[in-house]
Amino acid sequence: MSVETRKRFYNAIALTDVVMLTLQKSDFEHAVREIEKKFVNERIVFLKTIPEFNINITRSKLQNLCKHFTSVSLIKN
Repeated sequence: MSVETRKRFYNAIALTDVVMLTLQKSDFEHAVREIEKKFVNERIVFLKTIPEFNINITRSKLQNLCKHFTSVSLIKN
């Protein structure tokens, strides 16, 4: 049985009353793709505000560049 088709079982203990929902794998993957598209589009909009990235660079090249971004939080001073 491949990893793709093998069922996974996990245990969890709730400390309060909960409602459990399930999601089909295809729906989960679709949601992840949509989140990724949003992330990439936000980064492309940002890059286009920088003159060096707004000239002669195709959207697909900007998309590939965005895959290498990492979020960083900095504190002033």
